[in-house]
Amino acid sequence: MSNSNEWNEEPSNQLQQTLQSAIRGQLRLCRLRHEEILKYCHDVYLVDDCPESEIPTFQQFAQKALEQISRAFSVPFLRRISCMSEVVGAFIRREPVEALAAELITCFLGAWLAF
Repeated sequence: MSNSNEWNEEPSNQLQQTLQSAIRGQLRLCRLRHEEILKYCHDVYLVDDCPESEIPTFQQFAQKALEQISRAFSVPFLRRISCMSEVVGAFIRREPVEALAAELITCFLGAWLAF
């Protein structure tokens, strides 16, 4: 923020929500490692939207949010792994293509809805 007088609880809360949303989105995309997600948040949001004196506080917030959101996402991820093992098992058992397709659709739809 350009003017530190503009910084109060409202922009602080908005930045926290933005960071949580950005972290959630990056975890869903599965493109970046955790340290890269934190760097992304710093470069995109903190440098432009946060007073310099508040950056360490928001970096800690982003770290904690990343840990919490990652834990919340780990359960659906484990469900996807379990589901995929069922699909592989169906393939190994040479079940009909229709059964494999139905299993895949169920698996990925369930994982998508979990997010």
